[in-house]
Amino acid sequence: MRTHALATFDRLFDDFIGGALASRGSGDEAPILPSADVRETSKAFELSFDLPGIPKEDVAIELDDGLLTVSGTRKSERTERDEAGEGRRVVERQFGRFERSFRIPVEVDAEKVKAAFKDGVLRLTIPKAERSRPRQITIQ
Repeated sequence: MRTHALATFDRLFDDFIGGALASRGSGDEAPILPSADVRETSKAFELSFDLPGIPKEDVAIELDDGLLTVSGTRKSERTERDEAGEGRRVVERQFGRFERSFRIPVEVDAEKVKAAFKDGVLRLTIPKAERSRPRQITIQ
């Protein structure tokens, strides 16, 4: 049973690294790939995304048939004065659209997914379905 759980967890992280999708920016916008942390417990998957400077209204979360997708947009803060060429400006932050997708390897309880957004960090808790949780079996 433990080997199966480890294999599932390994697949989750393979998907996490290999399945992450970068955004498709336009013009001078660069692709954004927000940092994410993934943790699996016996009862849930917990994900955290660093989304500094992105209001929660510009973030979308979708869970469809085991595929979790978090997407959104960080809008440029340019002003008319900036575009007129007055002064100097160096911008290292990235602007544009982002999308990250993760395959959740077990059945989850989609009705109980929780999302919280505070200080630029999006936290998701995705509970596993009762029947997909590990069970201790007593020998009779």
